[in-house]
Amino acid sequence: MINDHSLLNILMVLFSVRIVNAYPESFYHDKKSPDNKKYPAWILYILFQYWVMASGAVYPLVVLGGNIISVSLIYKTSYLITRRGALFLSGILYALWMLTEVIVSNLLCLTAIEDSSYFFTVGSVVSKLAVYVIIQ
Repeated sequence: MINDHSLLNILMVLFSVRIVNAYPESFYHDKKSPDNKKYPAWILYILFQYWVMASGAVYPLVVLGGNIISVSLIYKTSYLITRRGALFLSGILYALWMLTEVIVSNLLCLTAIEDSSYFFTVGSVVSKLAVYVIIQ
């Protein structure tokens, strides 16, 4: 049975997929790769993102490294760009994303809310919305 928290995790993973997919469109919309190597990369990214959301991102450097590597793989297999270009795009995206998460986390800590158990979920939703607005 799926509970509310699992449903929110799935929705956040889908929103992350949308963000990762929308970011390179502004640079490489005419350079899409015709092969199907991108689908395993997307599956890997989706499974990794679900693990991150379900675990509460307890290892931030593993999360950052895993995101940069998996998104670089997606960009390399989805667009006709070099490995270096894919790594650069994913590095810039996740540097912006982590900066947004730090800002949102600090703003949440400034609130007078005693129960901080929902800060990860609220911060994740707000930071994903902010990054989506920034890259559009």
